[in-house]
Amino acid sequence: MANFIPDPKACAATLAAWSNAIAAINAYCTSVRALTMPAASALSRVDSSVFNDLSQHVDQAHLVGGIWLVSVKAASNAAPSAFTDANSVVSLFFTNANTAATALLQNPADKEALAALESSVAAAQNDLKGVIANVQETETLIQRWATALNSSIDGFQSSLGDVTALYSAVQSDYTTLGNTISELRSKISTFNALVPAEAIGSAVAVISSATYIPLMMSWNPFVGGIFAIGLFIAFTEAELAAAAQAEEVQQLQDQLQQDAAEQSDDVKALASLLNTSALLNELSQEATSLIAADGPVSTVEAMLETLISGTQAVLSELTDAAQAANTGQIQQTASDLASAQATWNAVVALAQTYSSNLSFNVQLTSVSVINAGTVTQVSMPT
Repeated sequence: MANFIPDPKACAATLAAWSNAIAAINAYCTSVRALTMPAASALSRVDSSVFNDLSQHVDQAHLVGGIWLVSVKAASNAAPSAFTDANSVVSLFFTNANTAATALLQNPADKEALAALESSVAAAQNDLKGVIANVQETETLIQRWATALNSSIDGFQSSLGDVTALYSAVQSDYTTLGNTISELRSKISTFNALVPAEAIGSAVAVISSATYIPLMMSWNPFVGGIFAIGLFIAFTEAELAAAAQAEEVQQLQDQLQQDAAEQSDDVKALASLLNTSALLNELSQEATSLIAADGPVSTVEAMLETLISGTQAVLSELTDAAQAANTGQIQQTASDLASAQATWNAVVALAQTYSSNLSFNVQLTSVSVINAGTVTQVSMPT
């Protein structure tokens, strides 16, 4: 009998990929909601219609980010729930399959045992299809949200193109400033810690390993700060302060502020908008990876599909062995079932540990700002 139970290590890797993607999207969406437009006066060459169009697209991005945080984010438990929801179904299947194997060992001609197993397999497959449908519903929700996100990004990029076309003469200036922003973002992102797959099965390991130092998300030269959004797992102000006070981070921030001071408001505003563009693109990439063909959502679906085909394989194997009165094969199938059940129990334990010990806390009212080595809280734009 081919192994039809997900490998616990593969399951842990999928749950880790799922949690890291959800945490990243949460962080990006929080940052998107904190985005602020430069004042119209800072873009002296941009007329009111172009500026208003750009502002509308930023407002749309705010809305899409808020939708994720308020509703779609609830999908964060869809992966572990798929395994725990399937547990009663799969466990009952194992009970019935073991009962049938025991009966067939005693009497390979026991048609009632096979009929009962056939009925059990049909019920298990039907219930597992329901679990898959729940995961697919989550996938559809995320896909619709990603479509709305990409629509708002397309509109923003189009409007931004209209703006940058007016500033070709200073492209090198705002590009240079933008590169400094990117370098700072990259440096702060090195403080992030992903949830490792090997930590998923241990409550202590999950809590101790899942510490996310913040990733700097956006820069607005007109409020004098660097928005830094924590990825909301075991996140503390002390950890945020550690990133703020890191020497390399302070040096890069000082360099950014110095470079910005030497530029016009127009150049600073353009650099800020280009950073917003990069942020939105990165958010889109995270959403795409979550629902990609080889992403964690599809992987969970594939694991559940394998469970369905596996139950059918068990029925076929026992049926063929019974018809041939092959008690040796029946015994082997019974042994394989015991091994598969132990593996399944390990998978469920992983999912239960994940659900119990890994939470995603979204801050809807304020964001943290790193500036001059200190951290302050500012109210989230409404």
